[in-house]
Amino acid sequence: MDHVAIQVRVRDRSGKIVLRYPQPLRAPRSAFAYECSANGDAEVEFKIGRTTYSLVDPLRDTSFISVMKGQRELAHLSCHEGNQSLQLNDTIALMRALKVPAPNGGR
Repeated sequence: MDHVAIQVRVRDRSGKIVLRYPQPLRAPRSAFAYECSANGDAEVEFKIGRTTYSLVDPLRDTSFISVMKGQRELAHLSCHEGNQSLQLNDTIALMRALKVPAPNGGR
């Protein structure tokens, strides 16, 4: 598991990659936080400098990306299609196996 990498890629409407994280690749437990709550919502979070990016996958709503700087929301972007992939048992098992911490889990 030490050689596994996860990378987030965000594309604009034309398909161009506008964000690639992390660069360079590194162990997921040092780059991300992950949580799947009891209500079925799931979230992956990462930070670049003082900016926090949250990929939120609600069980019963459209997925979105929230971009925060401190307490101020810079962007709230709805995903074209919500697919609930962060709540899959395989995703949960992978994040646990990779020891990805929960948000605010001492990172």
